[in-house]
Amino acid sequence: MTFGGPVRYNTAPAMLTTPSERTYLEALAAFAQDLRPDADAMDSRADVLGTWYDRFQAQGLNAGWAPRQPLSGRGFCEALATLSRESGAFAFVALQQIVANGIIGGKRFDDAAATAPWPKVGVAFGHLRSPDGPAPILVAGRASGPVPWLTGAGLFEKVVLGLRTSNGEEVLALVDGHDRPAFRHGPPLPLAACAGTRTVRVTIENLAVGDADVLAVRPRGAMQRSDAGGVLFQTPLLVGCVEACRDLVRASPRVPDDQKAHCEAATDALLGRVRDAFDRDAAEEGQRLRAQLGDFTVRLARLSVMACGGGALAVGHPAQRLYREALLYSLMAQTDAIVGQAFEEVFR
Repeated sequence: MTFGGPVRYNTAPAMLTTPSERTYLEALAAFAQDLRPDADAMDSRADVLGTWYDRFQAQGLNAGWAPRQPLSGRGFCEALATLSRESGAFAFVALQQIVANGIIGGKRFDDAAATAPWPKVGVAFGHLRSPDGPAPILVAGRASGPVPWLTGAGLFEKVVLGLRTSNGEEVLALVDGHDRPAFRHGPPLPLAACAGTRTVRVTIENLAVGDADVLAVRPRGAMQRSDAGGVLFQTPLLVGCVEACRDLVRASPRVPDDQKAHCEAATDALLGRVRDAFDRDAAEEGQRLRAQLGDFTVRLARLSVMACGGGALAVGHPAQRLYREALLYSLMAQTDAIVGQAFEEVFR
């Protein structure tokens, strides 16, 4: 599952100070409010999610973190949290595009076409986190091998694909993302949450990759090493999920006011630390914050289900969906270090 990539993220300026960024986030918030009624449908139906993603592109909102719409690190956090508060499935797909935008930069899409819609671009390189794991191998301009995870299959026109050379170098290439013999999509994976994201396995077979397609070539293990510095960027979907769960608790007549106050205080304190880390570009705090936020999100999601009563057990209830999303987000982009930190947080 993909949260970030083997690149240094665009994190300056740290604070939300630019008019462009504020305007973008305001438009994103309005869009998120509009899609709220279809959040349950998007959890399981790729067609509904695809329709909304077409609107996302038409409004220029899929350009976040690209040269056309630069974002600070804090802006990255707020953009994804804004979407995940309303629909985890939509936010998960948008995440793929935002990460891709940060990698391709201005290298492939001509600024002269600034009035044209920003292309839909996804990512498929999370498998490079394991230097010895399965991956497509690039030899003499042709690639073959498995891709365990692609989100947005059939939705993204282009994909930033992770490859390895025969000597273990890691290659990122921009390729056509459509289903075809050289880039064969498997059936959608039956995920516990966000099943409407069109997440599939891909089989690469004799895929032509020219020099012009290559975005970056890095040494063996580069992505694994860079992941340690990018864990903070794995938190925004959890931030939005926590805020949505808090809102359900806040509205519940079953929860006493003093318990609501405790919930508000604990939520504000933790999310304040996450946002402060983005403002300060404090990447070194990412491991612990992700572990704390992952644990807190699952616990608060459980409480929000309880606060909503037995009706929350029904498929389609927002609290039930949020609980499943909290579990999914906690499992994404795991490394042994992240798992170890999570155990420390629970049992310390």
